[in-house]
Amino acid sequence: MNYIISPKAYSKIILHAHKYPFSPVNGIILGRLSSKDTVNIEDVIPLFHTHTLAPIFEIAMMQIEEYCNKSEDKLIIVGHYHANEILDDARLGMMTRRIAEKLQGEFTDACLIMVDNTKLSLHPKESALQLYTRKNGSNWEQSPSLRFSNASTLRLTEEDLQNEKWNKFVDFDLHLDNPSKSWLNAHLDL
Repeated sequence: MNYIISPKAYSKIILHAHKYPFSPVNGIILGRLSSKDTVNIEDVIPLFHTHTLAPIFEIAMMQIEEYCNKSEDKLIIVGHYHANEILDDARLGMMTRRIAEKLQGEFTDACLIMVDNTKLSLHPKESALQLYTRKNGSNWEQSPSLRFSNASTLRLTEEDLQNEKWNKFVDFDLHLDNPSKSWLNAHLDL
C-alpha cells in the first residue's frame, strides 16, 4: 500500500509537534482510498498534548466520526500519528500501537505515523515523518511508502512555521478547555 500525504496534513502534524515540544502529541489521520493500492492522507485531527485517556479519546473519536460522516470530502479515518516528548525517542509506545490497532479494525490499511523529532526544524530539508504499517496482525514495521502529494510540501510547511502558526493551533485538549476553539483549525488557512 502507498500513502500520499497532502501539504495540509503534513503541516498540521508538524505544527502540533512544534507547539508542544516537551509533550507527547498525537492525532487521527483522515483520508481516502484513491485506488486499490493508494491511500491519500488529506487532513489530520490533532488530539492531545497530554497523556491519552480512554474516555476522552472515545469522545474525540465520536466527534471525528461525526465530522467525517458530514464532510463533503467523504473522508475516513486512515490512521494515527504520534510524536514522543523526548527528542531522540522514536519508540512506538504501547498506547500508540493500541490506538493504531483499534483503527485497523475499521480500516485494514490504517497506518501509524511517528514524528522523528530529530528532524524537526524551522527550515525543514527532509520529511520528519516515519510511516509504519502492519499486515495480518504482525508487528508494526517501518515502511518507505509515504510520499508527498505536492513537491512544495516542505516549503509550505516552512512558511507556516515562519509565520508561527503553531501559536494559534488548537488540538482536542485545548478545545475541551475552551469549546469556542475549533480543533479543525480552519482559521489557520493551511
